[in-house]
Amino acid sequence: MGDKIDTFLDFNKEGSKFFYGYAVDQQPFVLDALENGSVAYEVAQTINDARAIRPILALKVLPVFYFISLIVAVLFHYGAIQVC
Repeated sequence: MGDKIDTFLDFNKEGSKFFYGYAVDQQPFVLDALENGSVAYEVAQTINDARAIRPILALKVLPVFYFISLIVAVLFHYGAIQVC
């Protein structure tokens, strides 16, 4: 069960990276667009490796809350969670 949750959260992280860009994975430079071995490539790789951009907490925490809300909503819909 834990592996499936990790897989779902990884999908959520990839979707967040697509939507929010480098704010999620802290890597502002796309190394594929630069010539390998050039000075620009080395500088960009150093910045990406150092994770010089600070993470945005909301983009890391909110997907977990969305996942929990989804599970609770599905369980409530199927009657697994009963309200007194």
